[in-house]
Amino acid sequence: MGVTDDDGGGRQDWADVLLVEADPADARLISCGFQRQSVTTDVAPDGRTAIERLSTASDERTDDRLPRLIVLDLAIGPLDAETILHAVKSSPRLGLVPVVTLSDSDEHTAATDTDAERAYDLGANAHFSKPDDVERYVDGIERLAAFWFEWATFPPELLSVDGA
Repeated sequence: MGVTDDDGGGRQDWADVLLVEADPADARLISCGFQRQSVTTDVAPDGRTAIERLSTASDERTDDRLPRLIVLDLAIGPLDAETILHAVKSSPRLGLVPVVTLSDSDEHTAATDTDAERAYDLGANAHFSKPDDVERYVDGIERLAAFWFEWATFPPELLSVDGA
């Protein structure tokens, strides 16, 4: 599911998650994990697409409902994760949306430590490394969905336009 015009009046409603992921296989696995928790995703296959989709939502005058979570692969292109995170976190409206970043390897190395440190420095709310094992990968996404959509409390602006 993606961005939809639900009322015919120009108001856009987002899927629960904007997933910024260039690898189609990873996008399918991540979407599957969210779907198992009844969480909808909108996949942006590159940074430019993500910025385009978020640009109208960043306007404080719009009544579009925002995605409740952004999941961002650090290896995205052609715009890099730093550009996307800066755009999100510098916007008063988009800055409310939590961002979870992903990196490619779950093996603990200096590179994975650097990825996590970089993500948090850029304003990410959480970071994790993609497991190599498919079952662990989908299970991890299910747990991520359970945390953000069952346990975490969101600002009313993310839940609906009128705060309901």
